[in-house]
Amino acid sequence: MKEHLRRWAFKTLLIIGPLAHGQTPIWIDPGHGGSDPGTVSLAGVPEKELVLDIALWMAESAKNGLDIGYPILLTRYRDTLISLTDRGLLPKMVWAKAIVSIHMNHSPNPLAKGIEVHIHRRGGPSERLAQKLVADLVVKLGMESRGIRTGDFQILREAPKDIPVLLVELGFLSHPEESRFLSTPLARKALAMILMEGLRDFFDNHNSMERKTYR
Repeated sequence: MKEHLRRWAFKTLLIIGPLAHGQTPIWIDPGHGGSDPGTVSLAGVPEKELVLDIALWMAESAKNGLDIGYPILLTRYRDTLISLTDRGLLPKMVWAKAIVSIHMNHSPNPLAKGIEVHIHRRGGPSERLAQKLVADLVVKLGMESRGIRTGDFQILREAPKDIPVLLVELGFLSHPEESRFLSTPLARKALAMILMEGLRDFFDNHNSMERKTYR
């Protein structure tokens, strides 16, 4: 393992505290960071800041009573650049129950809008979790769905194959209405809560089905 990654992983675990024995975390990956701003809102706010805020709200809600049954870890807790290779490697080091990479979209067409979720292949837990999160965001926030798509993003391709791994695009920073919405702290907190509630409900249902299977 690269020495810099070993040091970074150690610092990350110091930030979130030691995991209880036997607990498998859900990794939330706020995209971009550091010298990679991602796309930029119409007000000039970089994607890297907006998605980090959502991820931090998710981690905070887990500490303050929204129990989804698994610890929530972030691939970054501040404005740091983590390579795509390292993003894919860290969950393998500490194991993972699921991986959700959070991004925001951009298009040269200012009318393009809505959420979309990318998975590596159809079928299995990734598609089921994607369906759950898309449905929740549409119903609870009235967002438009652009559907679930297959993609060959590195974090999808290199992550463990038997767990849900998603890349979620939470709207277009190039769309006037969505850019204003995503730029508000209240909207980002709402997105974080809906994602967390979706994860909780998905794993509650998944674990209930597993218990019935093994009876």
